[in-house]
Amino acid sequence: MTYEVFDESFATVTKDSKGNGIVTPVGNKYGVAIVLVKDNKLGYGSIVRIVIRPKDAVAMPMIAAGNAFGVALKANGTVWTWGSNINGELGSGKKNNTNLPVQVLTGEQDSDSGFLENIIQVSAGSNHVIALDSDGAIWSWGYNNHSQLGRDVTTYTPANLPGKITTISDIVYIAAGYYHNVAIDKKGQVYSWGYNAGGQLGNKKTTVSAIPQRVKGGASGSEYLTDVVQVTAGNWHSMALKANGTVYAWGWGQYGQLGNGYTTNSGDTDYYSGEKIYSAPVQVLNGAQTSETGYLKEVVQIDAMGGTGHNDRNRFGTSLAVTESKEVYGWGNSLYGALGVNSSIVSTPVRVATGISTAVQVAGGSKSGSDDYHVYSIGNTGYTYILKEDGTVSSLGYNVNGELGNGAKTSTTAVQEVSNLTEIMQVAGSKNGNFGAAVKEDGTVWTWGANTNGQLGNGTTDSPKLNAIQVGSSGSNAMRISYGSIMHGTDVLEKFDDPNQIIGNITIAEDDTFVIDKTKITSKQSFSLLPDTDTLTPSGITITSFNENLATVNSNTGVVTPVKGAYGTAIIIIKAGSVQSLIRINIKPSVTDNPESVAKPMVATGALHTIALKYDGTVWTWGNNTNGQLGNNSTENSSSPVQVKSADGNGYLTNIIEISAGSGHNMALSKDGTVFTWGSNTYGQLGNGSSVNSMLPVQVKSADGNSFLTDIVQISAGYVHSMALKKDGTVLAWGRNDGGQLGNNNTSNKSLPVQVKGGASGSEYLTDVVQVTAGNWHSMALKANGTVYAWGWGQYGQLGNGYTTNSGDTDYYSGEKIYSAPVQVLNGAQTSETGYLKEVVQIDAMGGTGHNDRNRFGTSLAVTESKEVYGWGNSLYGALGVNSSIVSTPVRVATGISTAVQVAGGGKSGSDDWHVNSIGNTGYTYILKEDGTVSSLGYGGYGVLGNGKTTTTNEVQDVQNLKDVVQIVGAQNGHFGAAVRTDGTVWAWGLNTYGQLGNSKNENSSIPVSVGYPPTTNFDVQYAEVQKSETGTTVRKYEDSSMPRSLSGGEAIAEDEQIVIDTSKLIGEQIFGFNLITDKSSSYSNAKDIEISSFDETLFTIKNGNTIVPNQNGKYGTGVVLSLIHI
Repeated sequence: MTYEVFDESFATVTKDSKGNGIVTPVGNKYGVAIVLVKDNKLGYGSIVRIVIRPKDAVAMPMIAAGNAFGVALKANGTVWTWGSNINGELGSGKKNNTNLPVQVLTGEQDSDSGFLENIIQVSAGSNHVIALDSDGAIWSWGYNNHSQLGRDVTTYTPANLPGKITTISDIVYIAAGYYHNVAIDKKGQVYSWGYNAGGQLGNKKTTVSAIPQRVKGGASGSEYLTDVVQVTAGNWHSMALKANGTVYAWGWGQYGQLGNGYTTNSGDTDYYSGEKIYSAPVQVLNGAQTSETGYLKEVVQIDAMGGTGHNDRNRFGTSLAVTESKEVYGWGNSLYGALGVNSSIVSTPVRVATGISTAVQVAGGSKSGSDDYHVYSIGNTGYTYILKEDGTVSSLGYNVNGELGNGAKTSTTAVQEVSNLTEIMQVAGSKNGNFGAAVKEDGTVWTWGANTNGQLGNGTTDSPKLNAIQVGSSGSNAMRISYGSIMHGTDVLEKFDDPNQIIGNITIAEDDTFVIDKTKITSKQSFSLLPDTDTLTPSGITITSFNENLATVNSNTGVVTPVKGAYGTAIIIIKAGSVQSLIRINIKPSVTDNPESVAKPMVATGALHTIALKYDGTVWTWGNNTNGQLGNNSTENSSSPVQVKSADGNGYLTNIIEISAGSGHNMALSKDGTVFTWGSNTYGQLGNGSSVNSMLPVQVKSADGNSFLTDIVQISAGYVHSMALKKDGTVLAWGRNDGGQLGNNNTSNKSLPVQVKGGASGSEYLTDVVQVTAGNWHSMALKANGTVYAWGWGQYGQLGNGYTTNSGDTDYYSGEKIYSAPVQVLNGAQTSETGYLKEVVQIDAMGGTGHNDRNRFGTSLAVTESKEVYGWGNSLYGALGVNSSIVSTPVRVATGISTAVQVAGGGKSGSDDWHVNSIGNTGYTYILKEDGTVSSLGYGGYGVLGNGKTTTTNEVQDVQNLKDVVQIVGAQNGHFGAAVRTDGTVWAWGLNTYGQLGNSKNENSSIPVSVGYPPTTNFDVQYAEVQKSETGTTVRKYEDSSMPRSLSGGEAIAEDEQIVIDTSKLIGEQIFGFNLITDKSSSYSNAKDIEISSFDETLFTIKNGNTIVPNQNGKYGTGVVLSLIHI
């Protein structure tokens, strides 16, 4: 006796001392191990199918595909479904479709959890499901017009909850067909029930049976079919694999699908057409296989597929088999090349994919050529999948809906490769549908093809998908960081230890550190058939700082240390294998400053006003105040900074850690996690449940309006809507929504926060987000894993999903299409194996409004880990480096720049009046680089590019007179920019009609000007000596700033004396007109940067660069005798 494992990646087999075969699963593998047992002396052989489940699991994870829905079995024995639910096939107790996985409810099963459990196999028919439990009982739900549920449910009444089939037991294997089912019991006997017009039940009848019937023996040589190890059910025929490796088939044979060499020449008479059928098994011939018996032999796995033509009469079918030699054979209909040939009838097996000799599983899918199976079709749209030893999948056949998963839509007889698929454990084709599915070794499920009913399970109904995508969306695979500490020396200032929250945005001082607890970092799949959360091994985790000018990190200890004297947003990147996360650390000046530092200084710009946040947590505004957006309880414009008042108007707003400016409203985030807003409120953008403007800050309310919004870590104000990011990584939005920009799956305005839906992210609600940005008519979110999602108006490609007006919901105004739930941004010009933009660290959204709000321009920007900038959307004036109205996927912006650390955009309609029709969005882009300088490109009117010109260009410019910049912003629906320097000064340029540049003027400027009054500089001499000129004898000394700025009276020097200044100890004092850090700054100057000169060289001469010597020419007097110049 010999033992051999068909696929040793699942198991190995050895003999013990008694000659028994010992089968040992391969560690960390699951699947079906096929053991071949042979007696070479007698010539007998048998197949043993061993289902290997993960350790401590209930079931082997698997997938099945129905007509327009998917079914997945998790390792814990629970069942999950998604897609079409017209007939209750999702088992959710409802009949509404869902494009994300939902768990099947318990139904009639006695389950404390309320969900179906202890399931070990699932199979999907066209519109129904059967499930096998660990006790050998079968559960069914869904469509029942032909009694395929096999239980006490009135015929023609579907069931949306599982029920038990009580008339059979001890079942070990199940298979669902179009409208019928087949099962094997422990004895190897076969049962069938349901539709039988084609004889597919194999009981020598053609009538429907609600009660499982024994399949007759037919040509097998026994009264009933026995010794069966696998069955499969197609649309109009069924097959059985016997333990000896032979195959039997029965049912409709018009297209050769029974493999017995006949089509319609023999068998019983069909009820409908008078055609001949086989209502009992026939043996499949060998066809192209070499076989001494004349029959197909050494088969280890089978599958059946089929479709339906006009009035159910063209009953197409195709059959597939894998042999011990790892070759694939097929027979039946192959009009579109599913068998590697274009033929309507293949009545005996042919070799499929002759170049493949490593096949370990085969699966087929198909339906009628028309989407409506009642409509006449010229042929069965069959397609074949072949899983190979290396874990990849090949495909061939029909491909109009992307069924082949090769990125194309052309049907072919040539073998293709399903893209994005590796480490596959199982593959499945749709039962009477047009999509495929596969399970990866890590438990994730991947789908491709038609998706009109959400059958791909990625959170959308975008169809078709030509490449494999992850069920639940790969964009929601996340590394979760929930544990860490903010430290000041050895003192713990704040501890993070809530597993339900993510550390995405925190604020620390420049003399603090942040410690990431590497021992508690987890990885979570958006949807997995294995446990979806794993604790990662610390040694496999790497941590880096995106910009080491702001912070450094020790990857081994997880300690993040700010650079002394720096402030801004440090982005920390954490990676482990294929998963990663981002932490945005806002660094504020040192807490030792007086008053105590509260916030990272920053600036934000609205349409015609500016808002600034000082380090002490106070807020200042200037510019247009028509809607009360300056927050000072008035509507008077101001061309210089005014302080924002408190909500009651009696004091000032304090303890703010972040600000954001909309077109005519502002947002402020308090350090306690609450949010304040003020200004325009026409669309409810203030979030306080009203639509009344406010000249003073109001607190944003909770979703129910009964309390206030809390636990917010980041904010963003759009044109007339607002967004907030919560500690748990979820997103809220409120305000205008007729473009779908709130992302809540509708287009109604909201004056209270609503939660952003998950959309294409793969979860019910958007999660694991670390940054949000609101444009004019669209919104975006950056997830911790570096992927980007967008929603809202997509007419100009600003959502980055490759579409403009072809998909989504219908807009109220124009009838154009929008997306009111998130879609994932594609990779475009970026190289990405997933097909989506990746490794993004920062995003920004901008836009403008054309005539009557109908031309809703928008542009999106992103910085990646490689310090490159990508952009998509409207670029008519060159904001993306090209002149194009529509850029629907990301392009590389400013290709010569690979040192970008922040990007910002601005723009509005081409006219200053947004009611006037415009030919395009006047967008412009700013790029902050590592060296602290800023580049710009795009619309140049009003000097908005800051390059000293007012001309538009798609070529990169340099913003003049700016260095040491830590933050840049573009105006939300406006034409000016602003920047913050490390010294705390604010600079602005561009349009200044309402004083939005803050320099006490109303003149436009094409170069940056300082906000507030220009700074002045003084020098103090700390150390100097008055000496005798000839001898150098000390007359007197000045130490510790004791030298007066005017040497007169008793401090006057004689003409035979000189003053020697220690230039290494000069203190320069700069007094600022407006500064986010301090009102003045003092520092020792570098001696090499000091030049001392004489105002009147007839009185004094400068020697050695630091000695003031009278000329001793008899001339004397008073006046300016010393000029100190700081170079």
